[in-house]
Amino acid sequence: MRINRYIARSGITSRRKAEELILSGKVSVDDKIITTLATEVDEKKSIVKIDGKIILLSKHIYYLFNKPVGYTTTKSDPYALHTIYELLPKNNSLFAVGRLDRNTAGLILITNDGNFAQNIIHPKMKIEKEYIIRTRFPITRDQLDLLEGGIELDDGFAKINSVKKINDKELSLIIEMGRNRIVRRLIKATGNEVSGLLRNRIGKIVLNIPVGKYRELTQKEVKDFI
Repeated sequence: MRINRYIARSGITSRRKAEELILSGKVSVDDKIITTLATEVDEKKSIVKIDGKIILLSKHIYYLFNKPVGYTTTKSDPYALHTIYELLPKNNSLFAVGRLDRNTAGLILITNDGNFAQNIIHPKMKIEKEYIIRTRFPITRDQLDLLEGGIELDDGFAKINSVKKINDKELSLIIEMGRNRIVRRLIKATGNEVSGLLRNRIGKIVLNIPVGKYRELTQKEVKDFI
């Protein structure tokens, strides 16, 4: 593991701040000062210190979080009024698995385990995500047919696993891909518009907590992605 990632995983500071500490000569590995960002450490054997104090890796953490509308999922956004990290435990090693845009609500997974996150995000894993969509205009049969067949977007073809009409202005959409704002773009491509969007499921994990709250994932939920 690279030294900057090790320090970030300890929860002491961010990876960027860790790099500053390394370059300023404040970090040692096995009592040797290191200033090279590419330095590799053995997470089980190496003794890492900052200003002479030993730091240890944090245990892996896995949360399900119900994101409210109006909160961004990025840690450093100068234009964000609120970020989800205001509502989560204070731990610099935590990050969101993928993103939900500011006006999208619902399920997002939070962790400090990069392998876990990669297993969810990587296209080859084919992890389903279910979205509940409210539309501005009534949903027509033609629009459902377009979605069921998949739609060619400006960044390539988008395949939909399943689409189900809930009522005149609400539907459930299940997809695997996680391209930028893909659900909103799919609905726009049909001639309709999204007025409300919520992610309800990732894989087998279903949203089941109040808005703005979080809970730890069960061991079974974690194992489904490892």
